[in-house]
Amino acid sequence: MRGRPGASLFFAPLIALAAGCDSGPAMPRDRVGALPYPGMFTLYRTADANDLGVHRYEQEPRLFHDETAGGIIYTTRAGFLDVAHIRITVDTVRYCAARLRAAIDRGEAVVPLSTLEGSKFYAALHYPPNWPAALRDPGERKIAEEVALRVGQRIAYRMMTWHEVATWFGYRTISFVDEQPSAFSYDDTMSHVVGLRIAGVVLRTPQKEPFDRAVTAALRDELAALGAVAPDQTDAAAAAVEGYWWSHGRPLRRQLDVGLSDDLVRPWLISMISPGAENSPEAFHLPTLHDVQGRDFSNFATVTLEPRIRAADAMREQLPGRPRVFDVENDFPALIAAIRTQLREQWGSDADSPNPAASARAHSIRPPAAPSHAGAPPKTHGGDVRVDTTRGTHG
Repeated sequence: MRGRPGASLFFAPLIALAAGCDSGPAMPRDRVGALPYPGMFTLYRTADANDLGVHRYEQEPRLFHDETAGGIIYTTRAGFLDVAHIRITVDTVRYCAARLRAAIDRGEAVVPLSTLEGSKFYAALHYPPNWPAALRDPGERKIAEEVALRVGQRIAYRMMTWHEVATWFGYRTISFVDEQPSAFSYDDTMSHVVGLRIAGVVLRTPQKEPFDRAVTAALRDELAALGAVAPDQTDAAAAAVEGYWWSHGRPLRRQLDVGLSDDLVRPWLISMISPGAENSPEAFHLPTLHDVQGRDFSNFATVTLEPRIRAADAMREQLPGRPRVFDVENDFPALIAAIRTQLREQWGSDADSPNPAASARAHSIRPPAAPSHAGAPPKTHGGDVRVDTTRGTHG
């Protein structure tokens, strides 16, 4: 959309990004995440939702007011969240959506999108009749901008899911560090969902301030809306599920239901801190293209993945025909199904559920000092776990 007279301000952040170079912004940078429980190699630390510093997309650090804190935050509506995963997801949406928008404006058929570990996603675009010529109309431009954002959100979410799949099958950032314990931990999926929500808010808002400051404000507001608790309450939440969701610095359960089949994600909650968690938790909706200003764009993009990692060979063993390139919509669910089978073989039939194992020992409860509703015996949603938060919090 660069240089087009009268371009809509509706999607000004993406327009500005696409104008920076022919294909949009550079790849986002990585961050170091944490697991949602203490342990020698979990990098666990709590974060204060009111003191996270200023978001930074760029690779180069600033001297002052940068992302000053990361770590784990428990929220009453979304469960455990990892600030690093939220930030990476926000930035990945920006990267994908801007490149898609630039490609749509030029009428390109395929958009390559790189991942942080070096693999490549390819979005094959299937245009409606008369696109891109029709984009001279302001209404069509606005639709194109929304389509680019939603496709960008969906691809970014699958990029985040891809990292979890790759990690399970043996991908390592550092060759001698086993990262499989971090795959599909119960903070990951909702962190990605929250990142999509924040990116949607920022990229739909006319650009009145730099992207990083807009994300900083949107992150603060979203965490407040989700009921972010104080750091000591996050510690209490982690301790509450010790022996049920994790033990001795290792995971006991993984969240494999990431919404690829129904575009719905339900967080894992603890009733001690999240009132009503004993009922079915609120479902968070993933972005879809079924209704974009009254039009169905659900078939607009076909996404494939060229996995450029050694762990891909182990994944191909789980797929018919050992494909060189993965069909994201079909092969990702198949890989997650294979992970579920492997997980249950190792840890039992409920290892991908927040429900406690039938043999789990019940404990008495001493509630944390913060929320007024914390006096009720806690449960993990769908389970009946009574926990003792006075237990040690180091696995």
